[in-house]
Amino acid sequence: MDPDALKHLPRDVDQCHEIIAELSRDIAKYQHQLEYLRRKLFGRSSERVGPGAPDFFGGQWGEDKSNDNAASEAEPPEKEGAERRRKPRGHGRRPLPEDLPRHRIEHEVAEVDKVCPDCGSEKTRIGEQTSEQLEYEPASLYVIEHVCPKYACGRCQGHVVQGEKPAQPIEKGLAGPGLLAHVITSK
Repeated sequence: MDPDALKHLPRDVDQCHEIIAELSRDIAKYQHQLEYLRRKLFGRSSERVGPGAPDFFGGQWGEDKSNDNAASEAEPPEKEGAERRRKPRGHGRRPLPEDLPRHRIEHEVAEVDKVCPDCGSEKTRIGEQTSEQLEYEPASLYVIEHVCPKYACGRCQGHVVQGEKPAQPIEKGLAGPGLLAHVITSK
């Protein structure tokens, strides 16, 4: 090492200890910042929404789930050695909450398709197929009900036609384009 580089260092032992202590604090602070940034960049991420916002998969966002486990562990089992049986879960999707506002959109059949090609009579409406999609407008969620009416010839009892839904960003998905855009931009 160059002897001229050491000339600016103090010769007093107390001053050296102060410098070493200050440098140790700086190193600890920078290590803490580095660990925080590593966790932020490479650690687990979780999507958070404000407290009280509805959770469409059960419960409320921000609820403390640890209390649920503590309460269930505190309750003694009814019988010693009795097997705990889980409630069977239903298969498929849960229905969207009924209290959400709904916008009904009917995708009608073309007028040409409402006429029977065999006998020329007008087809009558025999039913409809309904699917739901969760949509997002800033600060609100609502459900879009896509309704595709079905028509069939009353005389021939055939030639069933149904309205077509427009193309969706995720086929058979619950999330609408606005909700998907919000989730992507929120990340």
